[in-house]
Amino acid sequence: KLPAPVELRMKELFDARLNEADIPLTTEQLAEAMQTADVLVPTVTDRTRPTSERLAHAMGAHVVLFTTSAGKAADAKKLGANEVVLSRDEEAMKPHAGSFHFILDTVAASHNLDAYTSLLGRDGTLCLVGAPELPHPSPAVFNLIFGRKSIAGSLIGGIAETQEMLDFCGEHNITADVEVIPIQKVNEAYGRVLKSDVRYRFAIDMASLRSSRLACAGALL
Repeated sequence: KLPAPVELRMKELFDARLNEADIPLTTEQLAEAMQTADVLVPTVTDRTRPTSERLAHAMGAHVVLFTTSAGKAADAKKLGANEVVLSRDEEAMKPHAGSFHFILDTVAASHNLDAYTSLLGRDGTLCLVGAPELPHPSPAVFNLIFGRKSIAGSLIGGIAETQEMLDFCGEHNITADVEVIPIQKVNEAYGRVLKSDVRYRFAIDMASLRSSRLACAGALL
């Protein structure tokens, strides 16, 4: 539970932004409201998760990771998670019921949202940033109504918000974990993606593209 003054400040910030053409809250404003409280910000696993964990931790949040894989617990703790909960374990989920102010759902596959909306406290928000191929099952409406809970969505920001995020990452030494591959291995990498054999994200070394072009030019000569 947020201390009353911090909860009021967060409400003031959100209400103010609603009157400004839905401009997102800045990282400074979020940090201002979060750094003085024990805010629970869980993220459910996906390849965008590692960076979101670091950002939430840097803002002063108490970060809880919900994952289907116990093997990700050690990495999650290194990235800034204060707790790791297996979402398939109903007994492990029960103690968190009604305790979260905000949940960031990064899963890009259709899944049951009720499991997470039930974890929200009064006026809590489940924010979806993953885009599944098939729609999510319709959530239980009474669970939302009686708790004044919200399900929201978000995409990327504009240039100004992106620059603000990069500046914040620079100030707090937040980087992304990637596996760098040469362009020549892009098909192999795609095959690994299909098999879910990817720890975080692939990043292509663009210098290898130039060497590939030179090799092709040499062969043509």
